[in-house]
Amino acid sequence: MQTTYQQFRRWLAVCLTMLLLVTGLVPAMPASAAGTWTITNPSSIVVDSSETNAFGTFANPVEVKNRTIDGIVLTNTAASGNTVAVAVDGTQVIYNPAPAFVGQTLTLPPITIDRNGAVTKVEVWFGSEKATMYYKLEKQQTGATLQIVPPSDLIPPVNPNQPGTGNSASDALVTHSGKLTNLKIKYSDPGNLDPSPVLEVQVDGKAVQTITAPTAKNDGSEIPVGTIDLKNGINVIKVVSVNTGYESLQYYDYRPQNSPIVLIDYPNQGTSVTNPLLHAENKITLRGIYGSGVTGANLRLKITTNNGQTIEDLSSTTPTLSGTNTFTFWDIPLKPGLNVISFYERVGSVTKEHFQFYVQYNNTPYIDSISVNDTPLTSATTLITVASTNRLTLNVDGKVKNAEKVIVKNVTTGDEVEARVTSGAFAANLPSQLGENRLEFTVYNDNKKVGVISRTIHVVSRSQDTANQFYNVTIQKQGTPPTPVTNLVQGQVATLPGTNSPNSEAYQITGTALLQFEETDKQTIKQFKLEYKNEKTGGTFSVDNISPSSRTYKGNGFTEYVLTAPIASGGADIGILDDGVTYRVTLSYEYTTTDPTTGLQTDSGFFQVNGYDYRFTYVDGSKPRFVEAYIDSTLLSEYTVNPVGKSTFTVDLKTVNMGGTQSNYTVTYNGSPINYTLDALSATQFRFTLSNLPAGTGDLEIRYSDGTTSLSVTYKLNIQIAPYLQLTYIDGSGQVRSFESGYQIKSDDDFVSLSGKVYNYDLTSSNIEVKLNGTTLTPTVGSNNTFTISKASLQNNIKSKGEHTLEITLTTQPSVSFTYKILYITSKAPTIEDVKLEISENGKDNELVKQPTDTAYRTGAKFLSQFTFTVKDAEHVYIEKNGRRIADFRYENGDWEQKEDNQDYNDTLSQIPSGLRREFQEYNFDAQTKTSFRARMRSSDYGDLLEQIQDEITKSEEQEQKLALFPLTLKKNGTTTYTIVAEDGNGAVVRYDVKIDQTTNSWEVISPVKAKESDPYIIVNANSVPIKIFAENATKVMFGKTEAKVTNTTERDFEYNEDLGRPVPKSYYVFTATVALKAGLNKIKYTVYVGNTSYNDEIQIFNANSSVNGAEYREVLGKKTSFSVFDKSLELKFPSGTVLVSPPNKREGKEVTNPTKDIFVDVELYFGIADRTTGQVSIPDDDMKSKLALNENFNYASPLYYIDAGDKNAPGGRDPYYTDGDEIDTFKDRYEDNLVPSKQGTLTIKYDQSIVNAANNILTVYYHNGDEWQNLGGVVNTSKKTITVPFAGFGYYMVMKTRESFDDVVNHDFARDAMETLYAKGIMPNYSAISFGANRDITRGEFATMLVKALDLPINDGPYADSRTPSSPTFNDVRPTRDTWDYQYKYIETAARAGIVRGKEPGYFRPDDPLTREEAAIMIARALNLKLGTPDAAKTALAKMFTDAKDVGYYAQPAVLAVAKAKIMNGEPNDPTAKKPTYRFLPKSYLTRAEMAVITIRVMVQLKKLPKQ
Repeated sequence: MQTTYQQFRRWLAVCLTMLLLVTGLVPAMPASAAGTWTITNPSSIVVDSSETNAFGTFANPVEVKNRTIDGIVLTNTAASGNTVAVAVDGTQVIYNPAPAFVGQTLTLPPITIDRNGAVTKVEVWFGSEKATMYYKLEKQQTGATLQIVPPSDLIPPVNPNQPGTGNSASDALVTHSGKLTNLKIKYSDPGNLDPSPVLEVQVDGKAVQTITAPTAKNDGSEIPVGTIDLKNGINVIKVVSVNTGYESLQYYDYRPQNSPIVLIDYPNQGTSVTNPLLHAENKITLRGIYGSGVTGANLRLKITTNNGQTIEDLSSTTPTLSGTNTFTFWDIPLKPGLNVISFYERVGSVTKEHFQFYVQYNNTPYIDSISVNDTPLTSATTLITVASTNRLTLNVDGKVKNAEKVIVKNVTTGDEVEARVTSGAFAANLPSQLGENRLEFTVYNDNKKVGVISRTIHVVSRSQDTANQFYNVTIQKQGTPPTPVTNLVQGQVATLPGTNSPNSEAYQITGTALLQFEETDKQTIKQFKLEYKNEKTGGTFSVDNISPSSRTYKGNGFTEYVLTAPIASGGADIGILDDGVTYRVTLSYEYTTTDPTTGLQTDSGFFQVNGYDYRFTYVDGSKPRFVEAYIDSTLLSEYTVNPVGKSTFTVDLKTVNMGGTQSNYTVTYNGSPINYTLDALSATQFRFTLSNLPAGTGDLEIRYSDGTTSLSVTYKLNIQIAPYLQLTYIDGSGQVRSFESGYQIKSDDDFVSLSGKVYNYDLTSSNIEVKLNGTTLTPTVGSNNTFTISKASLQNNIKSKGEHTLEITLTTQPSVSFTYKILYITSKAPTIEDVKLEISENGKDNELVKQPTDTAYRTGAKFLSQFTFTVKDAEHVYIEKNGRRIADFRYENGDWEQKEDNQDYNDTLSQIPSGLRREFQEYNFDAQTKTSFRARMRSSDYGDLLEQIQDEITKSEEQEQKLALFPLTLKKNGTTTYTIVAEDGNGAVVRYDVKIDQTTNSWEVISPVKAKESDPYIIVNANSVPIKIFAENATKVMFGKTEAKVTNTTERDFEYNEDLGRPVPKSYYVFTATVALKAGLNKIKYTVYVGNTSYNDEIQIFNANSSVNGAEYREVLGKKTSFSVFDKSLELKFPSGTVLVSPPNKREGKEVTNPTKDIFVDVELYFGIADRTTGQVSIPDDDMKSKLALNENFNYASPLYYIDAGDKNAPGGRDPYYTDGDEIDTFKDRYEDNLVPSKQGTLTIKYDQSIVNAANNILTVYYHNGDEWQNLGGVVNTSKKTITVPFAGFGYYMVMKTRESFDDVVNHDFARDAMETLYAKGIMPNYSAISFGANRDITRGEFATMLVKALDLPINDGPYADSRTPSSPTFNDVRPTRDTWDYQYKYIETAARAGIVRGKEPGYFRPDDPLTREEAAIMIARALNLKLGTPDAAKTALAKMFTDAKDVGYYAQPAVLAVAKAKIMNGEPNDPTAKKPTYRFLPKSYLTRAEMAVITIRVMVQLKKLPKQ
């Protein structure tokens, strides 16, 4: 604890002692007094009555039944009414009143000892007399019972579907509520040895409730427990009687039914450690649905393994989102054993835990398939052909799962090879011999192996003429269409069920022949012949002249023929097949050759397709036979391998005309009889259940015999499961833990009972074997494939220190063994662990790490911001720094105390100036807990310390020396060595050295800097970067041929930088140069010159080159006038010859641009993608936040871009928040002085690609000049998703989209789109906050303003006599001081000077007068430069168009005619119902804002400012 607190405790103890002396409570005793102590312990709570009068020792304490010992009686022959002090484990217990002798007898008040069974030391003293007793609580010794009563709604009869009892983790009570209510406790203490019970309720080892009297009773009545919050999965509820040590456990499995995360593929699986999803692959894909309150894009995973020791945060793994709230995490990596997959969201500093999914990765190896020379092996003998006797080395390969290696042995020859597994496959070359060879395969993986799998092969050499084949042979019942009856398979005898004997139904054979024969004009197949041989009589019959139904050339000289022919003899197809007779079928073919010269044809005679004969037995349907078989409703095939994915499965065999008893049936697997459970037996069904068949491929044969009939059927099964064993135990807190290899036993408390559960295996007491160091242990086998290895059996067989081997074997062949290493280590020498150093970097504390090959940490930091470590099993800890002791702690009275009287410590303290000793102690090490120590110093603390030392000491060398004495400062350009020493009471000493090499170069890069010192390079997101190097006394710094600039080499202007944790100069010997960067890693070489000596160095900068917020781009405006940046999201173009100038001064006499002061060439432009709220790019600040607030009717439609060229005082673009004293201001403070381009440029910005084309009319570009937003409008290109505007100046640009409109716009009958477009583009403003003013008459001033905006005319309104008084205005009634909501002087003046508008009378524009239709026509015609005729010609033409042409003013007639022909302004029909209506123009009528909006849209379409509407 901190020194001040320790001093306070000592001061308080002294004061209390003095108070007792003064009050007479501690009488002075003569030094010679010596008394004899006796003791009587309460007999009711002493376990062994012989200890009633015992004081006990630490090794042999007095064992008691209750931790509260009331009524200890002590006597002392020297006592005489003395008051005593009592201490328990070194801590004095204060009683009021203080206990005192009555004469020489003392009865102590209640004393409370350790509740967990640790030895408790009790001391009683007065004067020099002292008695010491040792007690230990022996738990559960009072004959009491403690029981947890579960809520009645969770158990029968209220909940008859409850699957668990709560007695173990594997038999937990299942609840679907996260709140456990109505839980009760029953505590019965017949002897009333715990009259004031204290009951503690724990959840997963953490106390959540404490129940005391009077609620807590010991009479066996029900004690209510408050609501308990449950976590997903298993929750261990533990109730402890604190006084007597009685405990009761109950297990609850919380399975939420309304979880925000629901996994689609695994319902009701993976809910807890005892109900994990068993998975056989090392990766898993999880699909699910997320509910409200969950943002799918923010979902992340972390995987916890090894009982929480290993946590892998997959924060970079993002889900694939699809459909409605559906997510997929692909290929999540798993570790062998239990994987707890947690779904969470992290938004900023907030983490939301949503769901946990438990996956048991079963990496037990097994063989899936084996082939020799590409021939699959089965449990029967497999024929392998080789080309010759020189080719007896066979290619053995196969597929395995979860395996590292496969040992293949030829038992016949004695050869053995090891095959490594790659991507789930193994391959080896194995010698063989002709004839039978027995092969054995053993699979290994980690601590598991699968026992020997045997296969037999028969090797023969290949004969001639074996190329032709006959396959896909099927017997069908003739008909239309034919009915398939049975398939013929080589090497097997098929069954042909029929009616009567001989057959009364006709059959046919279909098949495919593949012949090494190529048909040409010289040779063709003439016919095929099927020959049948009666194996009983030897007789034969045949069918010839079979023509193939199709011929297909397969290449390489092979042709495929499809054949169909009746089974017939002499033309008869019935009455030829006899019951029980087996027939052999062979195929022959004959071909015809043609002499090309003579045309003579010759038949070849028949050639048999060798090696392809098929056999079938005809059976009378009235006799017994097998029909088909199913495994769990899946039909089995007799001709292919049938995969099985269960350890226990049911075979349902459909039969005909069978019956009898179970003795009529025999079931074998791989030729050996196996046990099965009969489920059903009748004339039409034989159903039975099998368990624990070995993994891999094998033959399941069922035989039937009733004395007269014998039948059999065989199915090939591929058992695709492997047994898996899960071992768990309950730790001291009651939590369920997974038992892993490497488990350490450090004391008797670490011995535990092991609970096992076997998956994919039917466990019995006879098929499991447990050995510990070779000694057989007997497990207790329970239900549901569970077993238990008792704590006693482990404890009795683990005696010696060191490594012990626990091997569990599942003995059913092929056997699987699981091996676990157990370490028994009881040594408790002091340990120093978890040493962690942190330094301050860029405003953050980052861990200082070292490479495994380094002997010391390496850093450029000046100090450590934090130093922590833990110490265990120690009584004395001290820390030395460079040989000087800076802290000394001893564990006394249950706490670590800094020993300030240690001479070595005081020697160090004496070197510290007296004014700085408080800081030395404040930043020194302090004990946080019984095991952890920490020292801390913030960057600001180091800055203050540096300033104080500089104030105290003037010489820089002495400053460095004193600074190095402080606990966390580092020796400049040297090595700082910390030595942590831990000692125990037995003389064991552990030392831990921490060496830190601090390096300060003669020069350093002060900008940019690495995020962390350990990073390999600096990371930026810009195409160039200004590099600042501090190089004191350097002459110059060169980057290639570019010399860095330096402005100050005389005045030291260091300032302490808290982010960097060191003093940094502002300009003193700071050399600056901007260096171009390519995408990716840039190795930038530079040279520092000091006089005539040069030094080469290098900076590594990685340019992320990513168009994200914070990206920067720099390029010079000079020869290059077009810029495309951020993946073409922003394009800025100026006309050739554009330079930058000072902002124009419109004052009289100041319009001249001075070439030497106001024109700037080759200026670097700066582009950035800024934060849309604060405007920051790379320098964090929020000074612009209030100014960047959006108009409430607009929303974002692009990123916020920042473009800058600097100002007239400091040309050159830079970050908007960059400032450097008085010379360089932030963008907000210099916006009026920013440079401007000499020629008008254009800016094109990409907008949000998801915005539909139909929304183009409500997109606009907003420009912020540092003071306010301006709506620029813009021309939209929907195909490129861009919008283009004239470049308005340097500052912020962003595409925006209107999100709000007005009632009189939305409900307008013809002009809604037009008004919304002009409002969005900033051409027509709204009349008020709640009304657009759609039906108001438009004024002359507003329309003039609108035209200037729509035409993007540059403002032409100067000069000015002062800021509000123009020197020579066109109109007397238009002034800046009279600007209104709908028009402004600068726009009307610009329109007047452009010739678009004129006054209504000399010198007066009358801007507030309503605009007539003919006035609008004149303005539009002038603005669009429409071709105008003479008034007289126009008058004649207008008379043909409009019935009121005579009302059009004389000089307005050409303009009205021009706009009418351009279809910009139309007339109104006199009679809308007429077939050929006539129109009137209404020249003197006023235009409403809605009408003018429609007309203005037509003008903008004409100007191609908008797409055609």
